[in-house]
Amino acid sequence: MDTNEGSEFDTDTEVIGGFGRFLVAVAAFLTIATVRQLANVFNYPPARIEEFENDRNPGYVFVMSLRERGIIVPNDVSILIDALRDIDLHGIAYEVTRAFEKHCEKRGSFGSTNKVGGRGHRLSMDEVTDSFRGQLFFSQSPVDVSPNQRLQKASFINSVTITYRRLYDKVQPIPFIRDKLLCVDNVFIDSGVERRTKVGTKEAWQKLESYHCLFNDLPPAPTRCILFGEPGFGKSTLALQLVYDWCNSCLNSPLKEVDILIFLRLRQLIDVSSIFKAIKQFILPHDSPLSEKDITEIVYSSKLVVILLDGFDEYANKRGEDDDDVTKVMKGLMFERFFVVVTTRPSMKPVEMPATTVQLRLTGFDSEAQDNYLRKNVAGTDSKAIQKIKSYIEKNQILRDLCEVPLFFAMFSHMFSEKETSMKFDSATSFFRYMIGSFHEHMKNKLNGSELKKYEQLEKDHRKLDKASFEALTGEKQEIVWMKNQLQKLIERDLYDQYIAVGILVEEETVVFNDRPGSPTSALAFRNIQTRFYHKLFCEWYAAHHISNLAKKALTLTLNRALRKIDLFELQYVLRFACGINPTASSRIIKYLQTVEGGDKFAILCILEQTGQVDDILDSIRQLCFEGVIISGHDSLLLQRSSLQLLEIAAKHNVSYRLLFFNI
Repeated sequence: MDTNEGSEFDTDTEVIGGFGRFLVAVAAFLTIATVRQLANVFNYPPARIEEFENDRNPGYVFVMSLRERGIIVPNDVSILIDALRDIDLHGIAYEVTRAFEKHCEKRGSFGSTNKVGGRGHRLSMDEVTDSFRGQLFFSQSPVDVSPNQRLQKASFINSVTITYRRLYDKVQPIPFIRDKLLCVDNVFIDSGVERRTKVGTKEAWQKLESYHCLFNDLPPAPTRCILFGEPGFGKSTLALQLVYDWCNSCLNSPLKEVDILIFLRLRQLIDVSSIFKAIKQFILPHDSPLSEKDITEIVYSSKLVVILLDGFDEYANKRGEDDDDVTKVMKGLMFERFFVVVTTRPSMKPVEMPATTVQLRLTGFDSEAQDNYLRKNVAGTDSKAIQKIKSYIEKNQILRDLCEVPLFFAMFSHMFSEKETSMKFDSATSFFRYMIGSFHEHMKNKLNGSELKKYEQLEKDHRKLDKASFEALTGEKQEIVWMKNQLQKLIERDLYDQYIAVGILVEEETVVFNDRPGSPTSALAFRNIQTRFYHKLFCEWYAAHHISNLAKKALTLTLNRALRKIDLFELQYVLRFACGINPTASSRIIKYLQTVEGGDKFAILCILEQTGQVDDILDSIRQLCFEGVIISGHDSLLLQRSSLQLLEIAAKHNVSYRLLFFNI
């Protein structure tokens, strides 16, 4: 073949019949860049690679060369498929697989033995579909798409895979450790997942052996799944692990045969009502030629689609006031044939979700999970170091309870391994104060002189950040992500820079599209920086300082007006932290809670944030005990233990209770 004249698609010999049509289809998927990557994988010499690149049909010439080498044969294309996966071209690998199944009369091998089906058994596409049926409901594949649409889909999958890799490769177990960004697969611990299951006439939570079983043995045709987790329980980490598994075609992954996975962090969707626009803005690269219309066609033309929406409790429109795409998805009015997974706090369940919605919940770290985390991320095989950390935790009941929260355990174990402490923790507030102090101490060790003095001044005076946090959490729409320049104006540049440096605030780059008519081409898309807290709990910590300051000096009317803005079920930590930060003002907060329906339970949690003297709140304790302390099996373990501790305080101060119910 004369490469200088350019090759044409032959109509005889190889391309006659199904296998020939398959070769032509594969050639259509291969761009010059892809040919170059694969040629290097298969050790072609530079001169031959240059010939491929200069040919008028480089993909076809390259495919025919692979045919001559025996890399592609009529009954086996597994070598090519595995090579594509090795260089992370999962989308093209999938399209080649489908083309092979479509055009070749004989179903052969198309994938690594690492896939489902067990060692030595490779599944056909029909078998894959059958194995998946009953685990996830999926959209039926529509009519055949054109070669150009296949190329667009392959490009789309490749682009989202690259974006997802950037996300799951940058996990920070602790904010100030910037030089230790880890892959989520190194951080994630498979522990503590339960599913709501019907047992006889009743429903109960049943523990799953592994997150691999999340979607096994589901009722017929479910399309929605909600994953509950208290603050810090690892909802986003599990979501990222699912993303990692999909990108890497991991064995036993719940999403192992999903065609397209759409992963969106809902906190980012500020003034973005379209999911397809969100995909364009937050997932695809800045220079992607794919339009929202292209994305829509790609998604709806795919067979197995999962939409993973992370952090519904952080979504600005979670109340559903605006009829946007996310609201429609929750109600089952959009993507009704796709499987949608939503993560959220238990207190913030999306309204009007279908009755068939699968319910999952995270239960935190038990002792075994803690050991696994320490071995994986902190101490390695050093059993003495592991035992030292575990012993310190076991000696302190409050710390032991707090360390059931994976976020708290991870932070404490990393900090303790760097610098041991003898501090006794007696509340969530004291623990969080220790963590924040450690972050600042780590930064101050790098400073001296005037820099240190300025840093300490800003460390103490963060009232503007407190106010911004409170207003973000309690606004008409909870928006806890700011544009960088917006937050800099709210809290001033120096304070902003310091909290970015310490890691409490985090910057994320996004692409913003200007779709106003008449805008110049150069202004159609531009990069912007969004700023958020490392974790929502940090936002609640600083908002609590704002409430604490109000409780110290504000009129009761002003304080109660601010307290009424707080959703007790969603933002309980704001009130708990506020009572722990300022014990002398906590009596005002607790008295307010006793006037609110259901506030007694939160008052108990707030009382337990007290350290030392409780004289200022003895009247509140007497009133709670007089009205009756109810310990219910439906309450969280934290609330049950807090209720028992309240009774211990009452007994210590000779406070009798009128009635005690056990409803377990």
